[in-house]
Amino acid sequence: MENELLEPWHAITEDRRGEGFVSELYKEVIKGHPLYGKQVELIARRYDCDEILVKVVNEEIWASVHLTWSIKPEQTPTVPYTVVFESWEAVYKRLILVDHQDFEG
Repeated sequence: MENELLEPWHAITEDRRGEGFVSELYKEVIKGHPLYGKQVELIARRYDCDEILVKVVNEEIWASVHLTWSIKPEQTPTVPYTVVFESWEAVYKRLILVDHQDFEG
């Protein structure tokens, strides 16, 4: 199950069609956002919306982030909308499987 992805999620990295996602994340978050000041690596993207999955470097923390593409800091720390997970198992059960079931209809 480690790093297993199901539709609509697909693996993507900054060097493989992912240019700009992490950069945009850093532009959008402000102090108080759960990812503010954290270095993250891009894990995956939903290909049907602007949602990405990142992992905090050197921590057991993953986050699903719905980017706004505002290209500037947001006005509130609750934007971009972010859900934090403390294990890959939680990511898989509460995000990957749920999104896949919704996607498959």
